[in-house]
Amino acid sequence: MANISNEELEKILISDESRKYLEEHPSINGRAAKIYASESLNCATNKATYELNKAVKKVNNVMTKLKFTTKTQG
Repeated sequence: MANISNEELEKILISDESRKYLEEHPSINGRAAKIYASESLNCATNKATYELNKAVKKVNNVMTKLKFTTKTQG
């Protein structure tokens, strides 16, 4: 996992240029919010997929160990 603070991540994801543009054009804030919300949903989906894959790997490792233990004992 990347070791980065929330402040650093925010600077990467939302540049000062973007903030300035939105301040200069307030009428597009609604559209910008929809775009950010859509990307947020994509990020949440990617995170859930990542965590699920991690869990599946752990389960597979446990299953492999159980099969090996059963074969050596039985």
